[in-house]
Amino acid sequence: GMKLIERVEPDVVTLDLDLPDQTGVESILRFLRERASSEPAVIVCSYRAYPAEVEMLMQAGLRGYVTKSSPAGELVHAVRTVGQGQTYY
Repeated sequence: GMKLIERVEPDVVTLDLDLPDQTGVESILRFLRERASSEPAVIVCSYRAYPAEVEMLMQAGLRGYVTKSSPAGELVHAVRTVGQGQTYY
């Protein structure tokens, strides 16, 4: 989980918003707020797209959002875009 992210230090991380215990938003918000720097950039994948949740995550520093129903190529494009310092929604 998060300890692996700290050890590997990736440029971009994709996180699943749809956790079984319904704490996805809280966990991602905590991760975004606790980062010491702007790295890694975070992209969220989800089946749902609640505007209030996405807005809250964006304000906390989320850099991208992709739905799970999107083609795999879209996630690859999102990772490349965010990896170049841009946002992808």
